[in-house]
Amino acid sequence: MKKLFFISILVALIFASCTDDVEVTGVQLDKATLSVNAGDSAILIANAVPSGAKGTVVWSSSDTQIATVSGGVVKGIKEGTANIVATIGTYTATCVVTVNPKPYNASTDGIVGSWISKDENVSVLLKTYFAIDSITAKFKSDNTYLVESYSSGAKTTYVGTYVQTKPTSGTIWTIVLNQSSPTAVKSEGIFEVTGTTPNFTMKYEVAQTEPNIGATPPTTEAGFGSTNGGALSTWNVQTFVRTGN
Repeated sequence: MKKLFFISILVALIFASCTDDVEVTGVQLDKATLSVNAGDSAILIANAVPSGAKGTVVWSSSDTQIATVSGGVVKGIKEGTANIVATIGTYTATCVVTVNPKPYNASTDGIVGSWISKDENVSVLLKTYFAIDSITAKFKSDNTYLVESYSSGAKTTYVGTYVQTKPTSGTIWTIVLNQSSPTAVKSEGIFEVTGTTPNFTMKYEVAQTEPNIGATPPTTEAGFGSTNGGALSTWNVQTFVRTGN
């Protein structure tokens, strides 16, 4: 009887050791593709194959400037596509992650995005004295900008940096632009974004302050039409329509 009992225990131990040591033959992710907004996170789950096999998962991203991963938590950094790879031993599984632009929020993002002003939306001042018929503007989240103005088909490109300041009260922001090309110019002014997704419009009024041309910029206190103390009325105010990120 004791001999039989010993053999039973031995068989049970051998069986237990075999079931605890299931060989890994692959790795599987719960998603083959994933979409996430810049600044947001999502979770990927990796499992060893077959069921019951165990192994340490090593995570990596093909482009950490687009998306990062840690412990299966994927974070979108900026718009683009990256491959998130889960590795166990010599086996890998890949999820293609698409990072979408951060959704626009007028109350926090301000002027960031792409805008266009044309026809009656172009300020009277620009139409009258510079024959401008349309303007496109791209204000990036890294505080750089690119503006292209058109006059009878001829394009002029302006680039530089900007600083926008959110109001502590009200909805009118202030902005300072430091143009670097085609010439160095500093301008200051105000803007206000109104509307709801996806239809946003912006009132915009700035004046050159360096080099000094005798102009004084508008203020949030005086509101739109306050360039040169209100001498220009609304001639220096223009309207932009948001066209995207």
